Amino acid sequence: MMEQLNCEEMLRKSGITNDSWERQKSQYRVSDIDTGVFQSYLRKTKKAGRIHFVDEDPEVVLVKLGLSDGEWLLNAGAALFVDCGINELQLTKYASDRRLTITDQRRFTGSMLPLAAKAVQYVVDAMDWRVAFPGKLEREEIPEIPVDAVREAVINAFAHRLIASGQPVEVVICRGFLEIHSPGRFPDGQTPELFIRENRKPVHRNPLIVRTLTYSKDMEGSASGLKRMHETCGQSGCKVAYLSDDSGVTVRFYRHCGEGWGYLSQCV
Repeated sequence: MMEQLNCEEMLRKSGITNDSWERQKSQYRVSDIDTGVFQSYLRKTKKAGRIHFVDEDPEVVLVKLGLSDGEWLLNAGAALFVDCGINELQLTKYASDRRLTITDQRRFTGSMLPLAAKAVQYVVDAMDWRVAFPGKLEREEIPEIPVDAVREAVINAFAHRLIASGQPVEVVICRGFLEIHSPGRFPDGQTPELFIRENRKPVHRNPLIVRTLTYSKDMEGSASGLKRMHETCGQSGCKVAYLSDDSGVTVRFYRHCGEGWGYLSQCV
């Protein structure tokens, strides 16, 4: 159980240093956390069975997770559990792939997991769904893009981004594709394709955040996210591409691919 673990030893083995952005003291106290988000996180960790807290007092738990020094939250703790401006999400819809006419635009700040859920729901609401009857009487609703792949791309975008840049995670929906953009360059010498093709060791920009989200199974810390997302899309016939430049990393899902979309398909 987590109570029996030496947190400092865990942090040392994880390579999390005291001078990283995550480990710096924030301007927020433990009393500033969103208790609803925190309690939801604890329920998920209990269900996941990866850790269990005998004492669920936020001040105790956050110290054990390495997210606070007792009274003050570290930046990682504030990003995860405080409704503040550390995290920002921008949602945009365009009338065409040329991105000239904006038909909807929204911007939100808040704690990480609720923002990630909001981003996923925005995509789910914007997607087309087709109905199939695969050898049975009950109808099956099939999304044009696998929801699990969208969820994986969104949580990765938040957890791995360069938070100190102040740039938002962006979700862009166009007629022929949708994109999820995370600010911060991919590690030097690495590409998304390498993590898909090979069994690469994880390279985490925010290892403390990733570790915390691993306990609740919101993500995995084994560098398998891109591979899992790619395989999920491949099974459904959805085409996905990965774009990386100085501004950050973008996952692009092409719409209406795969069997069953007929004349709507714009995939090449």
